[in-house]
Amino acid sequence: MTGYRASTWITEERTWMIRCFTAYLYANVNTIMDKIGLRKASFLPTNKAVNDAAADLYQRGAGKGNGMMLIERLIPVFGMMLHLPLLQGMVVRKDKGRVPTNVSIVSLLLSSILMAYASFAT
Repeated sequence: MTGYRASTWITEERTWMIRCFTAYLYANVNTIMDKIGLRKASFLPTNKAVNDAAADLYQRGAGKGNGMMLIERLIPVFGMMLHLPLLQGMVVRKDKGRVPTNVSIVSLLLSSILMAYASFAT
């Protein structure tokens, strides 16, 4: 439909996710600094919060709707689909093009530590 191959689209999506990763990294660093007391959030909602009740919901983080929660649950699935070639190289392939086992193990450990941190930080 667009004239591009599916692999081109997947590559573009990966690039988009890498760009998003930097934003999430910045947000996580700010959250860590906030949790240990090095930084405190210094912004308030602007015209999106039309009254004090909406501003209060925003400050407590309760302003998200159910649709946003569904999207947050689907993003990891989308990421797994985009990185399917890498996951296949780590698990399925048995030839010389396979990702080395030690790299897979280190990746698993680092991602487990990150996931554990994320579950306890919230």
